[in-house]
Amino acid sequence: MTDYSNFTDEQLVSECKAGNEFAWSQLMKRYRPFIERFAVSHFRVPASEIDDFVSDAVFNGLCSAVRHYKPGGPPFSTFASRCIKNACLNTLNRRNSQKRIPLEATVSIDEQAGAISGDYDVQQQLEIRAELREVEAAIARLLTERENEALRLWLDGESHAEIAERLGITRKAAETSVYRAKKKLKAYFYRE
Repeated sequence: MTDYSNFTDEQLVSECKAGNEFAWSQLMKRYRPFIERFAVSHFRVPASEIDDFVSDAVFNGLCSAVRHYKPGGPPFSTFASRCIKNACLNTLNRRNSQKRIPLEATVSIDEQAGAISGDYDVQQQLEIRAELREVEAAIARLLTERENEALRLWLDGESHAEIAERLGITRKAAETSVYRAKKKLKAYFYRE
């Protein structure tokens, strides 16, 4: 087995884009401490929520950095830190805003698809609706009922502890369900 600890970030990114899970694991190990320090020092995330917050930032920020990084530009660490900071801000904003929205005020995916702005032509609207149907079909096909429910609650801004309480499962089971759901969907949508 290859020792990825000696790889540069750029080499790991290249391996990740090729679908190498061991390289992804190594990249996460490198950046998780940075994300934890950043979350605590800049956002004053409570200790009870740090794991959820860091998981969101690692998944969203680091995935975005790997997906969009172009060799020859700034070093990956600089690019990744910007993506991670943005993911932290997005996670914080989503959590803060989602807690204030009453359930009656939310809009279903079907309503969102029907409310597409007039800036899009008919072809673009059809493509967007087709993508939404593909996402819904993938969720139904790939995820177990528990994973589906846990993921939907997580996307609504619930912490792993809140998900566990709502589903009547342990916190670890909620965390695992969300992780597996994200992993399955990532594998499905980012396959090449």
